[in-house]
Amino acid sequence: MSGTDCVRALRAALLVALALALPVSGSALAQARRPMARAIVADVYNSTRFPYTTVARSATDRLAVELEREGLCEVVSRAEIAKAAKDRSMQSPFSERELATLARDVEADHIVLGEIRAIETSTVNKRKTWHLGLIVRMKSIALGELMNGAAMWGDAEEPTQVRKTEGILLIDAADAAATLCVRRMKSYHAIEGTVLGGSGSGSVTLSRGSGHGVRKKQEFIIHRDGRPVGRGRARPGRPRSRPGPLRGHRCRGVSPLRQLVVRPLRLR
Repeated sequence: MSGTDCVRALRAALLVALALALPVSGSALAQARRPMARAIVADVYNSTRFPYTTVARSATDRLAVELEREGLCEVVSRAEIAKAAKDRSMQSPFSERELATLARDVEADHIVLGEIRAIETSTVNKRKTWHLGLIVRMKSIALGELMNGAAMWGDAEEPTQVRKTEGILLIDAADAAATLCVRRMKSYHAIEGTVLGGSGSGSVTLSRGSGHGVRKKQEFIIHRDGRPVGRGRARPGRPRSRPGPLRGHRCRGVSPLRQLVVRPLRLR
């Protein structure tokens, strides 16, 4: 297998790995006039055989910069995280459970987890290109659900005029992968609607149906005043132009007069 074919196969494998790791995720979009969500960007984990800690650190910093630049969330500063960790006598690297605890302390809505899954090279016309595969997941603290995510490759080709070390090229590839991941996350547009009424038996009717893109058994999160209060799954069988019923879970007491915002969990 040639170097190019190997890279293509690894790209496909990386996307399959993401699909398995992210069976459901949710909306990364905020409602109009809703305050921007806050997020802790955890240190990117490097699971490859390449021991460069600076590569993972660079990917972490680029994720934080791009998440704010693209308007996906407000990133909690390292200083604020360090202060909260010191108050709890925690030391990095933090476990996912510790990150969730710190997120609550600093009033963050999400934690962003990144993993460098693969690093490979290919050679074309005697010029080597480094390929770095990065997986990013955004998890909701309140729900414990994966709300958004992406898996992308970043590439860095050896320049012809100036010599770059292997470590510098990997940093360039990591930065490129982080930027592409955030752009992919931003490109996700969720279906949003309101609760029009309820049957009193755990089912509610949404203002969106199959004509708006709602799919059979698609899962939704129900929000009241910006806070999740329940979740449910869409039933099939409604005409495309009509709202569809939602079989709810933990939706007792939901009032349709409150115009609850409904956001779907994203199915991959």
